[in-house]
Amino acid sequence: MKLHPQRRAICVTVVALLLTLSAPLRAALLSHDGLAYPANTLLPGQNGGEGFSGSWLAGVNAGVTVSRFQVVSPSLSYPGLATGSLRLRVTAGAAQGARRNLSQTMGADGTVRYVSLLVRPDATPSASSYFGLQLLGSAGADLFVGKPGGGATGKYVLENAGGSGQVATTRNVTANEVVLLVVRLEFNAGNDRISLYVNPALGPVEPAIADAVKTDLNLGTTVVPALTGPAAWSADELRVGTTFADVTPPAPDFQLRPVQAGNVAEHILVTRQVETVDALPPGRTLTFDLVGQTFGAQIDPATGEFT
Repeated sequence: MKLHPQRRAICVTVVALLLTLSAPLRAALLSHDGLAYPANTLLPGQNGGEGFSGSWLAGVNAGVTVSRFQVVSPSLSYPGLATGSLRLRVTAGAAQGARRNLSQTMGADGTVRYVSLLVRPDATPSASSYFGLQLLGSAGADLFVGKPGGGATGKYVLENAGGSGQVATTRNVTANEVVLLVVRLEFNAGNDRISLYVNPALGPVEPAIADAVKTDLNLGTTVVPALTGPAAWSADELRVGTTFADVTPPAPDFQLRPVQAGNVAEHILVTRQVETVDALPPGRTLTFDLVGQTFGAQIDPATGEFT
């Protein structure tokens, strides 16, 4: 079914199916968690998103409890980037963290992976406080990306977890400023090449110059990203992909009015009206897909009818 800009509303016929609007999933978006969990719940135990093996676990390592990692509204907003409606909020206190296993291991020699995360310091952190993303490796030291607790404490950095091998960017850590961190991981037989982009321009083209490059760490293989830090901070939209564009998807340039939901019995015809809030830009076409068990049903591209 297609929605044409000249006709904002269109009737569709549904036969025992669910209709969802879908921008086609990027084939190389390996993992994504937009933290779309019940508001005011703790992150450990939540298991939404895609491309993960199991739910969020308490602690960067086993045996650490988490009481300050809470899902709240609203989401972190970054111009042009697709985001949801909730985020992770961490209140200041003792060092805590949460980790989650990816369903696909990263680290094969000769491969490249990208990881992105939105972060925001919710207050001015002390010099010794830290927050950010940690990637747990199999070859020794883990990788930390974010605001460090030593060295260049006012900048976003790449470093070994614990503080050694720090490579700082020139980007300041500013209270209440939402920042997009994009990490490029080039896995090699020896040390890996790790690049960090801070607030890069969105789009299909990766920036030519990184804000920081680290070449003294061999991560080995990694399957566990973790969110860590005792500072007061927020995080949102964890993504893993094979290209820069995969982890920096654009926000949609349209909004749909809610479509009535419900179960439809077989051989029963039901009409639903799909309408955009505002008129679509000239030449813009929306494509809808069937999801779930479609049992051979199809959408007629000319009429929008399910058969």
